[in-house]
Amino acid sequence: MEQKVCGIDVHRDIHIATILDQTGHKQTRTLTNNITEMQELKDWLKTNNTQDIAMESTGSYWTTLFIILEDAGLKPVLANAHQVKAIPGRKTDQKDSEWLAYLHRSDLILQL
Repeated sequence: MEQKVCGIDVHRDIHIATILDQTGHKQTRTLTNNITEMQELKDWLKTNNTQDIAMESTGSYWTTLFIILEDAGLKPVLANAHQVKAIPGRKTDQKDSEWLAYLHRSDLILQL
């Protein structure tokens, strides 16, 4: 089975999620920070056979989403925001979510 990873850039009002497969194909979704859309994100990840998820947040906005994903049997990890933002040129939320997926696929995320 093809391994896919997801990077999620978490904010107060929105989350941006990018699924990355081994060929580099990307799918990105933007969702609001509410339970209904977090459940939709969980379903999207499961439909796309994506188990490994890296999340980045500077606040506490990640906690509900993390619990939803973990309770669904997925494997979310919380990345150190200072570590993953250290690369210059990453200026948009979509690029941030893609970058998280690349780092996670390469096992370069220091889990908190």
